Amino acid sequence: MPSSERLVHKLHNLGLHAFPETSSLIPAEKEISAEQLLVGLAEHEDARLRQMLLPLFLYRPELSELVPDVLCGLNASGQATLKLFYTAAVFLQQVHEDQLKERVPHWCMLPDYFSAELDVSAKENPIERLELLGKRHRNLTGKTANWLGSYQHAANRLIARLAKEAEDTG
Repeated sequence: MPSSERLVHKLHNLGLHAFPETSSLIPAEKEISAEQLLVGLAEHEDARLRQMLLPLFLYRPELSELVPDVLCGLNASGQATLKLFYTAAVFLQQVHEDQLKERVPHWCMLPDYFSAELDVSAKENPIERLELLGKRHRNLTGKTANWLGSYQHAANRLIARLAKEAEDTG
């Protein structure tokens, strides 16, 4: 698994700056691929790094095409993590479509790979689906965090950062 430094370095290279960049001395030939990034985040012991999957998919939705192949190489916990955060990104993208569409460089809608499997496809409203997903997240992981709040916070931070960057350059 890639080190935390390499994961953070790759996140920075993709435009996500949630952590201080301490890995700028990593040689280019030691950089990790997008696939390795997804695996590394999904299986990482640090919850903050695992949760970076959500803004990563919101900001770089083109990475969604890697998800089915990456999923096969993950352990069971990593598979659950990837499915849950990816699905949260799908619903949050629907909620914040207008804001994201104008600020995300490679905009595309995230395909919904997992909501039926996670049993969160019955609701029409993406907020209701997020609430249900948060309950599924709690049940699947045994972690009693406020998952809905965590999902929304990650999306709001990304959107605020993108708005600030647009304001600074505009």
